[in-house]
Amino acid sequence: MVELAQRRNFHPKIRYSVANIEDWSTIKHWKGQITKMVSVYCFHWLTDQRKGFQNVYHLLNPGGQAAILIVTGTPLASAVSEMQNNPKWNNFLKGIDTYIKGYNHSKFNTSFYSKILGEIGFEILHCKREVKNDVFVSEKQYRDFFTSICVSTSHIPVDRKKEFLNEFFETLDRHNGRNVNELPVHRGRIMELVIRKPVNKI
Repeated sequence: MVELAQRRNFHPKIRYSVANIEDWSTIKHWKGQITKMVSVYCFHWLTDQRKGFQNVYHLLNPGGQAAILIVTGTPLASAVSEMQNNPKWNNFLKGIDTYIKGYNHSKFNTSFYSKILGEIGFEILHCKREVKNDVFVSEKQYRDFFTSICVSTSHIPVDRKKEFLNEFFETLDRHNGRNVNELPVHRGRIMELVIRKPVNKI
């Protein structure tokens, strides 16, 4: 993704870097230097979100702010889980990490995040969970997007990938649904956070 960004969105004032927000050793050289941080649909991939938030706190300078969007519920998780438990595909998918642990847990609500962020020391400027319905403009856009984030696909033999994906999208359709125009829709629960490191903290 970074290589793609460098090619398509090069600018002399933009620097692309790869790091792991859960691993302080990869980001410590930016400690206290970040004024604004934006994270769009990334935190739900983390194994330890608390550690991610703690590291965000250490990266921000006093008064620095972060805006973070987190998916806390998505039909994708239900579809992936159903495919993983399907006897037809279970041998290929058994035991693999599908990165859906952070999805579909009712505990991931405003109280859950307010408590974690408050304990770390953040000022919470905005904390809201809402359901968003994103309509895809075409079948291709829908399939391209979910194929790109479905980790399971890479574990299926090449000669059976097409069959797997067809069944995956049939399953996803059952959980996701379509709008009145029969366009595919993604209905996800999204947590919106805007947080600030207090001015008097270092």
